Amino acid sequence: MAARKKPARKKPTRSGFRKREAALRRYALGFPEAYEEFPWGESVIKVNKKIFVFLHGDSQELRVTTKLPQSHGAAILAPFVKSTGYGLCKGG
Repeated sequence: MAARKKPARKKPTRSGFRKREAALRRYALGFPEAYEEFPWGESVIKVNKKIFVFLHGDSQELRVTTKLPQSHGAAILAPFVKSTGYGLCKGG
């Protein structure tokens, strides 16, 4: 029996990208006292003056950077996860 090929993943459309970005932003801003700022020209969501998520990317790709001091080891096992490379926190 021949193995089935996985269907090629389609690149998200610009409107699909924007919808996901907007949904993630709404979710993050739903936390108590969360607010958005734009240091360095990118969107960050903060609580108590501390960043808890960076939202950045272009029209084809949304990148999310967040601090995961307790679950970093588990998260990095996911195929779509990369370390920031600049030591966002002690855990990397």
